[in-house]
Amino acid sequence: MKTLGFLAGAVTAAVSAAMATACSNDSGPVACGGCGCGDAAPQTQTLSVPFTPCDDAGEPDAEADAGDAGDAGDGGNVCFDSCTAACQASVPGSICAGTSEDGGATIAACQVTALCTGRKVEGLAAPSTGSSLGERLARMAWLEAVSVRAFERLARELRHHGAPASLVRRAERAARDEARHARIMTRLAKRHGAKVLPVLIARLAPRDLESVARENAVEACVGETFGAAQAALWATREGELGQAMRSIAPDELAHAALGWDVAAWAEAHLSAIARSRVRAARSAAARALLQDARNSPADRALASTMNASLWAA
Repeated sequence: MKTLGFLAGAVTAAVSAAMATACSNDSGPVACGGCGCGDAAPQTQTLSVPFTPCDDAGEPDAEADAGDAGDAGDGGNVCFDSCTAACQASVPGSICAGTSEDGGATIAACQVTALCTGRKVEGLAAPSTGSSLGERLARMAWLEAVSVRAFERLARELRHHGAPASLVRRAERAARDEARHARIMTRLAKRHGAKVLPVLIARLAPRDLESVARENAVEACVGETFGAAQAALWATREGELGQAMRSIAPDELAHAALGWDVAAWAEAHLSAIARSRVRAARSAAARALLQDARNSPADRALASTMNASLWAA
């Protein structure tokens, strides 16, 4: 099983290699606290980013709308000479799909393929995602809040199945981490004019140990390990999202390590056939995640530096 030191080394190596790759092909990360989650293939989303075009002298175009939402509140004094530049500055890893005009403002359509964020739980009713940057941030905040519930459930189930107290405490601490992450992303979403919806999930009864181990294998060992690398890569970027991820990324690495430690404990208490089913689910999830990520402009550089063997037992 993977120790925190091993995962830290693997993530550091992957991020370093991805940064070198990104310099040559303009790929970049998607902000994500932990992806995979056993979902279907990720969906491409288009975010609407208003920006101020530069004139020929490299200054803000006097005829353009000065209310530039892509300059992180710089009052319109920052301009971009292309839609691509505006997208890369506002949503690293996105590509420009064109521009439009809305009331005199120039709007960039920034496309990004996003994997899900955080652990999910049963009975989850996800809100719809809008196209603006604020709405995207609001969904990220909502998913971080979902992760709070997921880690709280993990702690209850670990206690129910007699797991070591240290694992229970780490799951409880992860829930507190995710609550802090949700507050960080909520502030960013509100700064961009979006509202974060409440999380509505019924309290669920503990599952059998194999079900717990299988979910942990997919969402923690696979999803959160890749998500930790995504967060670390995002944290190398400038801007408000990069700053937020510098606070979040170390926690995500710790959550991934928790997932591997839960796997080691749970698999030791499963039958051989149950253990093989859990490991098969983990391997399948890893292959699917890497295949999806390699098809994503936002995740291609990172996925190319990681290998499915990372998820071997």
